[in-house]
Amino acid sequence: MAVSHISLPRSTTRRSALAAVLPEHGADAIVVSDLVNVRYLSGFTGSNGSVLVWSGDDRDRDRIATDGRYTEQVAAQSPGLDAIIARDTLAALLAAAAGRSGSPRVAFEA
Repeated sequence: MAVSHISLPRSTTRRSALAAVLPEHGADAIVVSDLVNVRYLSGFTGSNGSVLVWSGDDRDRDRIATDGRYTEQVAAQSPGLDAIIARDTLAALLAAAAGRSGSPRVAFEA
């Protein structure tokens, strides 16, 4: 039997690792806005961006937000994430989180 390996982008496995610890901290999701951490989690290198990472079954709802200057760049550098284009990335990601049914508990990086 041949075994094939699927290579996930490092950013995908990094988001998975972060998502795994969220329940331990009582959070359903986290918003990350430090640009070094945004790059680590998404591969995006622009000067304005934030990432929303969900725990558990909501992982397909992970998002990246940036402003209109980076529309093409975010698509190229973060292909596994749906992008939200907005000037205020934090507000855009919080609105996306609020759109989830229930009352999600969203953490913020220190």
